[in-house]
Amino acid sequence: MENGFHQTSMQDVINESGLSAGAVYRYFTGKEELIRAVAEKASVHFAEAMAKVVSEHPSLSWDQALARLLSGLMSDLDESRAGTARLAVQIWGEAQRDPVVAEAALGALVAAQRRMHSLVVQLQDTGRIPKSGDAGQISQALLSFLLGCIVQSMLMEDVDLEGLAHGLAALPSPVELERAGG
Repeated sequence: MENGFHQTSMQDVINESGLSAGAVYRYFTGKEELIRAVAEKASVHFAEAMAKVVSEHPSLSWDQALARLLSGLMSDLDESRAGTARLAVQIWGEAQRDPVVAEAALGALVAAQRRMHSLVVQLQDTGRIPKSGDAGQISQALLSFLLGCIVQSMLMEDVDLEGLAHGLAALPSPVELERAGG
């Protein structure tokens, strides 16, 4: 779907898949059904990437965990801007007009929010981020940051994902600002 969902014909899909038309139509009645299936698969990939970081890296600092998550989510990007991240941006656009795609996208974001919340609680429990912050608010802010990074990486060349994660971690807290007289 290099040219977007609506610029890609079923014949393009058939040619790219290497399958016969009958084989493709056995699984999908048309392009709308295929778009929904792609949206669900990409949504699951996003949620699984979140779960992997949470479960495999419980000892990372929060900026290291965020950098690892960004790196994992973006690892399938290449010079042509193909991959899951590109697909996610297309899905978010498609979700504006298709309620089924919107439901799949929302489900992925809710699952990602839960996993991000779990990561924040782990980081708070181990003292890597202060418990004074509300875990729900922090996880929502971090998820918004991740989604913004995905969009930014689609629009800009050479986005330094690790630098973004460390930059976010370096932002002062309100308490630090108050102490500094700001």
